[in-house]
Amino acid sequence: MSKITIALAGKHVPLELLARVLSQTNTLLKELTESLDLSEPSWEVVGLKLGSAHVSVSPKSEQEKDAAPVLAAFRLGFQGLETKADRPRGYSDAALETIKEISRIGADSGHTLTYRIEDGDQVETFPVGQRVAQNAQAVLSQKPKRTYLGSVEGVVELMSGLQEYFAVVDRISGRKIRCNCGKDMLAEIAAHAWEKNIRVTGEVTADPFGRPQAIAVRRYQLFKDPASLPTPEDMIGLYNRG
Repeated sequence: MSKITIALAGKHVPLELLARVLSQTNTLLKELTESLDLSEPSWEVVGLKLGSAHVSVSPKSEQEKDAAPVLAAFRLGFQGLETKADRPRGYSDAALETIKEISRIGADSGHTLTYRIEDGDQVETFPVGQRVAQNAQAVLSQKPKRTYLGSVEGVVELMSGLQEYFAVVDRISGRKIRCNCGKDMLAEIAAHAWEKNIRVTGEVTADPFGRPQAIAVRRYQLFKDPASLPTPEDMIGLYNRG
């Protein structure tokens, strides 16, 4: 049986802490599956032990073959970043940011975070240390950025007046793309485009897999609400009246 067990050693492990590690682990599994261009298995909680907290997740039994390369990338990514600042196979920038967050959660909580990976007969246990986060950051800092002029279409979500950006949920990938802009444009977006469909155009920064991560917005186009557009029945009525 394929399985990942998350262990947080120490007394009085807060539920919120365990939930954060579990959520970030799920995010990393999804990111690796997407980067490796694999069918995404459904992961299920199969065991929970309190005290020193342990929670285990497994793919559905019929999806173990799909999960095997994801488990391998998961394990090798942590182990590789424990020793050197090289990008592990399948690790996008988003995956590296997630692995940093997992490492940070364990360090900041004062609890020892350990993963146990079971893949068939192979069982491997490894703690998550701060070196993982340091090497992940080194990879992120040293990488050459790929930029190009392009556009992103999607729905506006998330705004930060302090850092002067908003986010668009990309219509194609479903990923949130950071849109950097000035104060005036941000005010316009907040007033007229919140939760609406938009196309933003500018300098796109992509990850090593060619997926857009951020865009320096030069201009934008707001699309009309589909509800305000005439329906086929309306068009037929106009045609008949003509």
